[in-house]
Amino acid sequence: MDHACHGQPTVSVNYGSEAIGLRKFTDHVELIVKDQNDEKTVINAQYVVGCDGANSFVRKNMNHTITDLGFAADFLVVDIIPHVEREWTPMNLQVCDPARPTTVVSGGPGRRRWEFMALPGETKEEMNREEVAWRLLEPWDITPENSTLERHAIYTFKALWVDEWREGRLILAGDSAHLTPPFMGQGLCSGLRDANNLAWKLDMILSGKVDDSILDQYTKERKPHNRDVVEAALYLGKVICVTDPAEVEKRDAMFLSGDIPPFPDFPILTDGILHRSEAGRSDNLAGQLSFQSKVKYHGETGLFDDIVGHEGWTIMTIAEDPKKYLSQEQIEFLDSIGVEFFEFSDKETKNTNIVIDIDGKYKQYFQEKGVEVVIVRPDFYIFGSTATIENLPILVDGLKQQMNKFMNTATARKDTVI
Repeated sequence: MDHACHGQPTVSVNYGSEAIGLRKFTDHVELIVKDQNDEKTVINAQYVVGCDGANSFVRKNMNHTITDLGFAADFLVVDIIPHVEREWTPMNLQVCDPARPTTVVSGGPGRRRWEFMALPGETKEEMNREEVAWRLLEPWDITPENSTLERHAIYTFKALWVDEWREGRLILAGDSAHLTPPFMGQGLCSGLRDANNLAWKLDMILSGKVDDSILDQYTKERKPHNRDVVEAALYLGKVICVTDPAEVEKRDAMFLSGDIPPFPDFPILTDGILHRSEAGRSDNLAGQLSFQSKVKYHGETGLFDDIVGHEGWTIMTIAEDPKKYLSQEQIEFLDSIGVEFFEFSDKETKNTNIVIDIDGKYKQYFQEKGVEVVIVRPDFYIFGSTATIENLPILVDGLKQQMNKFMNTATARKDTVI
């Protein structure tokens, strides 16, 4: 991420600077920052996005309320670097031992992470010591002789979210907007979903295509999805973080007998800019994540996102020439919001928009879902789909009707977003 930011000529990276003030105006925001020499700078921006963690400075400058599900568990998080390469089997595991619930996961290439739950009566100060980390690592054959202790820190895992993620030109994303217990590995993933959702909306605003009322869809789309993720992670947390022997016995008996409640399905988007079809129709995949697999495009082979690399709206189909089903007015609308068309085929062709479905996975996906065409949003969620390509105009009209609420014919200023 750091490398990617430095590679963007439009991104300014400032290390060692602290945000100390915000001034909000109707048409911009002033962010006051202080560097290591106590020099203050005022940065003007059209919007400020607070991706600044659980103790968010931006959030403190917003009027907000929080929904807290009441879960809190302290964990000592320890990152180590083994001195020699080791094979970890299994790669990731959850130990539901009442003596010390523990999570063990990959920390990236050449690194390993342990998360040790603080037991009742143990304080954060007692747990967050180097000698404690080594003592807890020893049963795993991790010692100062064979590993380097890169860091140790106490984290309090919580389950909560801010009720409104936008106030005017201030917007929240990631941990500043919600805290997710890590038991599903969805904390960073949720933040990335926020960023993807927000990025395409801000891009359309700053390019003058829409007005900023489209940002009202951000909380509407992301909060219900994230709420379901938080509640699913909390479900697992209540299974994992059990230390009472009687409760442990009940839990284990349920698992061993198979008499456990079904784990909830992973959530989809349920509100916002999505196609609404008649109730009971199975060919509308609105709100689901789009599909990708290995393809060949313009002579290159790889995953669709890597090879095609289109970052805007897309229309994907296994039918031929989808544009012939659309009116000129519909095509002009799609052009105005940057839609690109991609046809999937198992045959080589001179058509530049044909994507070769190398393993037949796209054909299989479309057939299993019972659809011929999908419209995919820039954040990779499906706006809508339909069983026959002939119904594509209905999808396009639905998209146009929704986007017309936000369309702006004026040219927007190219202001900064930070």
